[in-house]
Amino acid sequence: MNEYRLGPKSVLTRGSKFRVTDGPEWVSGDRRTSMRARGVMTFQYAFKSGGCVFIDAISDRDGHVVLHVSGKRKNPMMPELDCRPYRITGRVGTRGGK
Repeated sequence: MNEYRLGPKSVLTRGSKFRVTDGPEWVSGDRRTSMRARGVMTFQYAFKSGGCVFIDAISDRDGHVVLHVSGKRKNPMMPELDCRPYRITGRVGTRGGK
């Protein structure tokens, strides 16, 4: 998919910059450690796999990242990994109201 719709008026297209929160966490007893990508992301494309949607992006801090943004998934090989979807918090440097 060449675009990902955030809402009725906002769409990510190739080159769009955005930020995320939430994302995967490692759970050990009552301790949770964030494993999320950070920084400003640059949208490349989105794709579906099973019941989940992923975004392929470039992070200014972490390089190439694949972000799970919708749907539920579990990792049976690593039950300690809580595969929470990322939440897109906003666009960065929007031009022309796209």
